[in-house]
Amino acid sequence: MSVEKFGIVVATAIGGYALYVVIYGLFICPTRHLPGPFITRFSQIPHLLLVFGGTHCTDIRKLHDRYGPIVRLTPQRVAVLHPEAALRAFTGQNESKLIWDKDPANCRAVRGGLNVDNVLSISGPKASQRMRRLVGAPFAKKFLFDQEHVFKDCTKRMTERISKLCEGDPRVDVLVEYKNYALDILSTSLGVILIIAEFAFGGYFKGASNTSGVSVTRLAEEVPMANVSLPILC
Repeated sequence: MSVEKFGIVVATAIGGYALYVVIYGLFICPTRHLPGPFITRFSQIPHLLLVFGGTHCTDIRKLHDRYGPIVRLTPQRVAVLHPEAALRAFTGQNESKLIWDKDPANCRAVRGGLNVDNVLSISGPKASQRMRRLVGAPFAKKFLFDQEHVFKDCTKRMTERISKLCEGDPRVDVLVEYKNYALDILSTSLGVILIIAEFAFGGYFKGASNTSGVSVTRLAEEVPMANVSLPILC
Protein backbone atom coordinates (compact mmCIF):
# COMPACT_ATOMS: atom_id res chain seq x y z
CA MET A 1 0.00 0.00 0.00
CA SER A 2 1.39 3.37 -1.01
CA VAL A 3 1.80 6.23 1.42
CA GLU A 4 -0.98 8.14 -0.32
CA LYS A 5 -3.48 5.29 0.02
CA PHE A 6 -2.45 4.72 3.63
CA GLY A 7 -3.07 8.42 4.37
CA ILE A 8 -6.53 8.18 2.78
CA VAL A 9 -7.38 5.13 4.92
CA VAL A 10 -6.23 6.86 8.11
CA ALA A 11 -8.10 10.06 7.25
CA THR A 12 -11.25 8.05 6.46
CA ALA A 13 -11.00 6.18 9.77
CA ILE A 14 -10.53 9.39 11.73
CA GLY A 15 -13.38 11.10 9.88
CA GLY A 16 -15.66 8.10 10.43
CA TYR A 17 -14.87 8.04 14.15
CA ALA A 18 -15.43 11.79 14.46
CA LEU A 19 -18.81 11.41 12.67
CA TYR A 20 -19.73 8.59 15.06
CA VAL A 21 -18.82 10.71 18.10
CA VAL A 22 -20.93 13.62 16.84
CA ILE A 23 -23.95 11.43 16.06
CA TYR A 24 -23.61 9.61 19.39
CA GLY A 25 -23.40 12.84 21.36
CA LEU A 26 -26.32 14.49 19.60
CA PHE A 27 -28.77 11.59 19.26
CA ILE A 28 -27.67 8.50 21.24
CA CYS A 29 -25.84 9.67 24.37
CA PRO A 30 -27.92 8.48 27.38
CA THR A 31 -27.12 11.67 29.32
CA ARG A 32 -27.70 14.14 26.47
CA HIS A 33 -30.91 15.47 28.09
CA LEU A 34 -29.11 16.35 31.35
CA PRO A 35 -27.59 19.79 31.97
CA GLY A 36 -23.85 20.16 31.68
CA PRO A 37 -21.10 21.51 29.43
CA PHE A 38 -21.94 20.76 25.79
CA ILE A 39 -18.56 19.13 25.13
CA THR A 40 -19.28 16.46 27.76
CA ARG A 41 -21.82 14.89 25.39
CA PHE A 42 -18.97 13.74 23.21
CA SER A 43 -15.88 13.09 25.32
CA GLN A 44 -14.49 12.13 28.73
CA ILE A 45 -11.46 14.37 28.26
CA PRO A 46 -12.92 17.44 30.07
CA HIS A 47 -13.68 15.32 33.14
CA LEU A 48 -10.22 13.73 33.08
CA LEU A 49 -8.69 17.20 32.99
CA LEU A 50 -10.67 18.05 36.14
CA VAL A 51 -9.53 14.86 37.87
CA PHE A 52 -5.86 15.34 37.12
CA GLY A 53 -5.99 19.10 37.62
CA GLY A 54 -5.96 18.77 41.40
CA THR A 55 -9.10 20.86 41.99
CA HIS A 56 -11.71 18.25 41.04
CA CYS A 57 -14.05 18.79 44.02
CA THR A 58 -13.99 22.57 43.65
CA ASP A 59 -14.63 22.37 39.92
CA ILE A 60 -17.55 19.97 40.41
CA ARG A 61 -19.01 22.36 42.98
CA LYS A 62 -18.80 25.20 40.44
CA LEU A 63 -20.54 23.05 37.82
CA HIS A 64 -23.36 22.37 40.28
CA ASP A 65 -23.64 26.09 41.02
CA ARG A 66 -24.01 26.74 37.30
CA TYR A 67 -26.14 23.79 36.12
CA GLY A 68 -28.00 22.65 39.22
CA PRO A 69 -28.07 19.47 41.34
CA ILE A 70 -27.55 17.13 38.36
CA VAL A 71 -24.59 17.72 36.04
CA ARG A 72 -23.36 15.65 33.10
CA LEU A 73 -19.60 15.03 33.41
CA THR A 74 -19.09 12.57 30.53
CA PRO A 75 -21.40 10.71 28.14
CA GLN A 76 -21.71 7.95 30.79
CA ARG A 77 -21.07 9.80 34.06
CA VAL A 78 -23.12 12.33 36.03
CA ALA A 79 -22.67 14.13 39.34
CA VAL A 80 -25.75 14.25 41.56
CA LEU A 81 -25.99 16.64 44.49
CA HIS A 82 -29.11 15.39 46.19
CA PRO A 83 -29.55 13.31 49.38
CA GLU A 84 -32.39 11.29 47.83
CA ALA A 85 -30.03 9.96 45.16
CA ALA A 86 -27.68 8.55 47.83
CA LEU A 87 -30.61 6.88 49.58
CA ARG A 88 -31.82 5.28 46.35
CA ALA A 89 -28.33 4.16 45.33
CA PHE A 90 -26.73 3.03 48.59
CA THR A 91 -29.56 2.08 50.95
CA GLY A 92 -31.85 0.19 48.57
CA GLN A 93 -34.71 2.67 48.73
CA ASN A 94 -35.68 2.00 45.12
CA GLU A 95 -37.91 -0.28 43.05
CA SER A 96 -35.57 -3.30 43.24
CA LYS A 97 -34.96 -2.86 47.00
CA LEU A 98 -31.25 -3.42 46.32
CA ILE A 99 -28.31 -1.05 46.32
CA TRP A 100 -26.82 -0.20 42.95
CA ASP A 101 -23.68 -1.83 41.59
CA LYS A 102 -20.61 0.28 42.28
CA ASP A 103 -17.88 1.41 39.93
CA PRO A 104 -15.07 -1.23 40.07
CA ALA A 105 -12.42 1.49 39.90
CA ASN A 106 -13.93 3.24 42.90
CA CYS A 107 -14.13 -0.09 44.78
CA ARG A 108 -10.41 -0.63 44.27
CA ALA A 109 -9.66 2.91 45.44
CA VAL A 110 -11.60 2.70 48.71
CA ARG A 111 -10.00 -0.67 49.51
CA GLY A 112 -6.94 1.34 50.50
CA GLY A 113 -4.39 -1.00 48.96
CA LEU A 114 -5.59 -3.97 51.00
CA ASN A 115 -6.68 -7.36 49.67
CA VAL A 116 -9.82 -7.44 51.82
CA ASP A 117 -13.10 -5.65 51.19
CA ASN A 118 -14.85 -3.14 53.42
CA VAL A 119 -18.41 -1.84 53.32
CA LEU A 120 -17.70 0.59 50.49
CA SER A 121 -15.50 -1.63 48.33
CA ILE A 122 -18.01 -4.47 47.82
CA SER A 123 -19.56 -3.91 44.41
CA GLY A 124 -22.43 -6.42 44.41
CA PRO A 125 -25.71 -5.46 46.13
CA LYS A 126 -26.35 -8.75 48.00
CA ALA A 127 -22.80 -9.10 49.31
CA SER A 128 -22.81 -5.46 50.35
CA GLN A 129 -26.08 -5.82 52.27
CA ARG A 130 -24.71 -8.94 53.99
CA MET A 131 -21.67 -6.97 55.13
CA ARG A 132 -23.86 -4.10 56.32
CA ARG A 133 -25.88 -6.49 58.47
CA LEU A 134 -22.71 -7.89 60.05
CA VAL A 135 -21.34 -4.47 61.02
CA GLY A 136 -24.66 -2.68 61.34
CA ALA A 137 -25.16 -2.74 65.12
CA PRO A 138 -22.33 -0.32 66.08
CA PHE A 139 -23.49 2.07 63.34
CA ALA A 140 -27.17 2.08 64.23
CA LYS A 141 -28.77 5.51 64.50
CA LYS A 142 -29.17 5.34 68.30
CA PHE A 143 -25.54 4.35 68.83
CA LEU A 144 -24.31 7.13 66.54
CA PHE A 145 -26.50 9.69 68.31
CA ASP A 146 -25.07 8.53 71.64
CA GLN A 147 -21.56 9.12 70.28
CA GLU A 148 -22.42 12.46 68.68
CA HIS A 149 -20.17 14.39 71.06
CA VAL A 150 -17.21 12.23 69.96
CA PHE A 151 -17.77 13.00 66.29
CA LYS A 152 -18.22 16.71 67.02
CA ASP A 153 -15.02 16.93 69.08
CA CYS A 154 -13.00 15.01 66.51
CA THR A 155 -14.41 17.09 63.65
CA LYS A 156 -13.53 20.29 65.52
CA ARG A 157 -9.96 19.09 66.07
CA MET A 158 -9.62 18.12 62.41
CA THR A 159 -10.85 21.51 61.13
CA GLU A 160 -8.60 23.34 63.59
CA ARG A 161 -5.60 21.31 62.45
CA ILE A 162 -6.37 21.93 58.76
CA SER A 163 -6.74 25.67 59.46
CA LYS A 164 -3.39 25.67 61.25
CA LEU A 165 -1.71 23.81 58.38
CA CYS A 166 -3.16 26.29 55.88
CA GLU A 167 -1.36 29.13 57.65
CA GLY A 168 1.96 27.78 56.37
CA ASP A 169 0.84 26.26 53.07
CA PRO A 170 -2.64 26.53 51.53
CA ARG A 171 -2.23 23.03 50.07
CA VAL A 172 -3.21 20.32 52.55
CA ASP A 173 -3.26 16.57 52.03
CA VAL A 174 -6.90 16.09 53.00
CA LEU A 175 -6.71 12.30 52.70
CA VAL A 176 -4.12 12.15 55.48
CA GLU A 177 -6.28 14.42 57.64
CA TYR A 178 -9.27 12.14 57.08
CA LYS A 179 -7.13 9.22 58.23
CA ASN A 180 -6.12 11.22 61.30
CA TYR A 181 -9.81 11.86 61.88
CA ALA A 182 -10.59 8.13 61.69
CA LEU A 183 -7.78 7.31 64.11
CA ASP A 184 -8.94 10.07 66.43
CA ILE A 185 -12.48 8.66 66.58
CA LEU A 186 -11.21 5.13 67.10
CA SER A 187 -8.83 6.17 69.86
CA THR A 188 -11.61 8.09 71.58
CA SER A 189 -14.45 5.61 71.11
CA LEU A 190 -12.96 2.14 71.53
CA GLY A 191 -11.84 1.23 75.02
CA VAL A 192 -9.01 -1.08 74.05
CA ILE A 193 -7.48 1.33 71.60
CA LEU A 194 -8.01 4.14 74.11
CA ILE A 195 -5.95 2.25 76.70
CA ILE A 196 -3.23 1.58 74.14
CA ALA A 197 -3.22 5.24 73.17
CA GLU A 198 -2.98 6.31 76.81
CA PHE A 199 -0.10 4.02 77.74
CA ALA A 200 1.79 3.87 74.45
CA PHE A 201 1.34 7.42 73.18
CA GLY A 202 0.67 9.41 76.34
CA GLY A 203 -2.84 10.48 75.42
CA TYR A 204 -5.41 10.55 72.66
CA PHE A 205 -4.29 10.86 69.07
CA LYS A 206 -6.34 14.06 68.77
CA GLY A 207 -5.80 14.61 65.09
CA ALA A 208 -2.03 14.17 65.35
CA SER A 209 -1.87 17.19 67.66
CA ASN A 210 -0.23 15.42 70.63
CA THR A 211 3.26 16.41 71.70
CA SER A 212 4.45 12.98 72.86
CA GLY A 213 6.93 12.74 70.01
CA VAL A 214 4.93 10.13 68.08
CA SER A 215 4.18 11.10 64.49
CA VAL A 216 0.54 10.13 64.17
CA THR A 217 0.43 11.70 60.72
CA ARG A 218 3.06 9.21 59.62
CA LEU A 219 1.08 6.48 61.35
CA ALA A 220 -2.03 7.49 59.41
CA GLU A 221 -0.06 7.36 56.17
CA GLU A 222 1.39 3.91 56.80
CA VAL A 223 -1.05 1.92 58.95
CA PRO A 224 -3.68 0.08 56.86
CA MET A 225 -6.19 0.38 59.72
CA ALA A 226 -6.75 4.02 58.83
CA ASN A 227 -7.56 3.04 55.26
CA VAL A 228 -10.14 0.55 56.52
CA SER A 229 -11.70 2.73 59.19
CA LEU A 230 -12.02 5.82 57.02
CA PRO A 231 -14.71 4.48 54.63
CA ILE A 232 -16.55 2.76 57.48
CA LEU A 233 -16.66 5.87 59.67
CA CYS A 234 -17.45 8.23 56.83
